Amino acid sequence: MKSQTIKKRQKINRVFGFKSQRTAKIYEKAGKKKHRNLTPFFRQNYQSKEFSYTTWFFLQRCETHDLLKNTYLNALRLAKGEREAIRRERRETLDVLIPTLVAYCDFAPSSELLFEVRANVEHIAKMCNQAYTSYDSVSNKYRVRYDTVLNAIEMLEEAELITVLREYDKQGQKQKPMRIWLNVEFFLMFGITEKQLREVLLKFHKYQFVNNQLEKTFKNYQKHLDKMEQKGVADIKRHHSLRNLLIKRRKDLLGERIIQFVAQRKPNNYLELDIERDVFKPCFRSFSDCNSPDEVEKLRKRLWDRELVRQKAREKALNNRLYKAALMQQYSNELH
Repeated sequence: MKSQTIKKRQKINRVFGFKSQRTAKIYEKAGKKKHRNLTPFFRQNYQSKEFSYTTWFFLQRCETHDLLKNTYLNALRLAKGEREAIRRERRETLDVLIPTLVAYCDFAPSSELLFEVRANVEHIAKMCNQAYTSYDSVSNKYRVRYDTVLNAIEMLEEAELITVLREYDKQGQKQKPMRIWLNVEFFLMFGITEKQLREVLLKFHKYQFVNNQLEKTFKNYQKHLDKMEQKGVADIKRHHSLRNLLIKRRKDLLGERIIQFVAQRKPNNYLELDIERDVFKPCFRSFSDCNSPDEVEKLRKRLWDRELVRQKAREKALNNRLYKAALMQQYSNELH
């Protein structure tokens, strides 16, 4: 057996300032998703003259509102089995989305449906600085995306703070632009009561009458309805249960006496009307008791019922697609 010659390792005496002759290997950058595309911020001026006093009143409440102490969102996260604290990225989006929804909200109590947000979701996302363009490789074109705003809207909808109407266009094979209404609980989460909200709306209506803006308000509302019909927005006339629910909420908040008052084009008793004379029972979830164990359990059941409805709709759509595919296969077999 030959003796193996072991080569001795050359020892290099390294001194300060020694530089290696080897070049570093350059690795390809990992293609991971961005953490966030844009930073959300409110793009409108809080002191703008376009805002009425009512809008400005709620915008100031948005400034002092703490989402971590919001009992409605707390009840939602308890019902879904999540931790109570909301992630920082979602909180920053909600801090901007909530005042943006308030800025485009219709506070006229004479409208048939209260608190409608008169802006599409894409424009709302642009006002939140959350809309960005991305390349879609499937359709081979660029499109505007605002996923963070859609996720925040879905969270507010599950917490029953807003009402969203969605509708699918069968002819165009796409979703129609959605419509959003703010629920009464959306304003109760700022720490005000139903009576205070009623007073704010009544003062807004009296201000419009004193400044001769009632006729303009009625015309703008009718123009708004005509514009939505032309642009193919989701139509609430086909959704009778949702329309009746929104009308009932308006009736529970204002009462029949105030509804008859705001329906007048030229009210005579606008100074004498006082809502304190009418006795209103609490009709909406209060801010203090909405995260009690009973209310959380009721909310969990409502979320589960909605998920069952969505699951049945998905199963029905899948069965329809399979049925059409089977029919097409049968027709092709008969032709051959």
